[in-house]
Amino acid sequence: MLNNTYILFGAVLGLTIANAAGAATISMKNDRLGYLIQQVDYQHINDSLEKSENRLLGRASWDIQCWVKSSENTKICTMRKNHITVMRMNDSYSLSVGINHARNSITLLKVDNNSVLQAREGLYRDAQAIIDQFKRGFEVKTEFNVSHNAKPVVNEVSLIGFSDAFNDMQQQYSKLNHLDLQRRL
Repeated sequence: MLNNTYILFGAVLGLTIANAAGAATISMKNDRLGYLIQQVDYQHINDSLEKSENRLLGRASWDIQCWVKSSENTKICTMRKNHITVMRMNDSYSLSVGINHARNSITLLKVDNNSVLQAREGLYRDAQAIIDQFKRGFEVKTEFNVSHNAKPVVNEVSLIGFSDAFNDMQQQYSKLNHLDLQRRL
């Protein structure tokens, strides 16, 4: 009888330890799973922050200037990055690539996998379609010839932040109406 009690006690103790060990194992799996979920979530948050930071830095890389020529009743905004200038004059858009162009030289511009666009001496008139490509794009490649230099100038410019900068330019342009009215009064 005493032996049976020890056997029963041993069996209960063994089951208790086994259940406790099983629970600990399950708990460890849950902890590991939780840890992995936290790591993935942290990476997701980190990626989101990195994208936001890149967008903000990209926006800051575009220099925006706006002014009014009252004598001509003209409102102008420009945004520049490296050798690229987007200009809004009243309600038309143009784009300029490069400086000191060789006379009658051809400038090339390509946004991502879109078609190559050409212009004479870097001036793209009626640039709304190009601006739309810039908004959707990631990178623009340009090539132009500088006077007194045999080799063409080839550049790649990131378009990250372009849409934000363009929207900022549009807001600044809309405020020019208010400034112009104040000057006239």
